[in-house]
Amino acid sequence: MAQDNEYVQKLIAARDREVAHRRDIAEHLAEKYIRGDTENTREAFIKIQDAIEAIERAVWHERYIAGQKSEPFSPFGFGS
Repeated sequence: MAQDNEYVQKLIAARDREVAHRRDIAEHLAEKYIRGDTENTREAFIKIQDAIEAIERAVWHERYIAGQKSEPFSPFGFGS
């Protein structure tokens, strides 16, 4: 959204970095199973996904408090 404030823009940039990190971790998860390493990678993937979802909620909230109240909250993402 062109009218997003600086906080939303920073949150979206942070989300984009986390998505790139998630993709790297997913690539590693798709490799051959290595006991211990694969479990640690899976835990990292889950933490990254939790962070992405938290950032998306924060973006929604920033937009909400900025007066852009027409967009309903979705735990599965938002339109940006």
